[in-house]
Amino acid sequence: MTAPLSILAVCAILLGLLGTPAWPWFQSFLNGERSVIAEHVPGVATIMVTSSAIALFGIFLGWRLYGRKPISATETPDILSQLQPQTFRLLNHAYYVDLIYAATFVRLTRWSARLADIFDRFLFNGIVQGISFGVLTLAWIDSFVDNYIVNFGFDTGWRSLSIGGRVLASLQGGRVQTYLRFIGLALVALTIFLLWGAAR
Repeated sequence: MTAPLSILAVCAILLGLLGTPAWPWFQSFLNGERSVIAEHVPGVATIMVTSSAIALFGIFLGWRLYGRKPISATETPDILSQLQPQTFRLLNHAYYVDLIYAATFVRLTRWSARLADIFDRFLFNGIVQGISFGVLTLAWIDSFVDNYIVNFGFDTGWRSLSIGGRVLASLQGGRVQTYLRFIGLALVALTIFLLWGAAR
């Protein structure tokens, strides 16, 4: 991994030099513009020199503290913890970003998740269960009405019509002798009825 990382580091440094505000000809070339020298932009050179000096001082300080001899796991406490315990504590705790993040965003996320769970269990689930119960109740009522009222009435009427049809079909045999018998029986019954009424 050393060789590829070295090549990438060299390329990054060269591209950084080509894109520096002091001589931004490569960036201007890519944008199709004329190169603007940093002297025309006030304060750029001061910022570049200051940031470079801070970076070089940090590199020198790191080499001074740690680069002269290798660090082993059995070594005495870190030299920075002896020279600057507050700074070492601040750096060792990563500027307390993780603690602040856990105390704010993580706690807020957990609280929001619990609140969402409560809403889901007791509010939305109750609404869904209520709607489901209402739909099932309406379906049961519809099935009851369909099976025991509509179908029952239709089946009863159908049976009555079927019996009546069979009776009328038996009377309509198409034989004149049968019709004459019924007419004769009707005349006898009518005569008996009229004589019985007149006798009273």
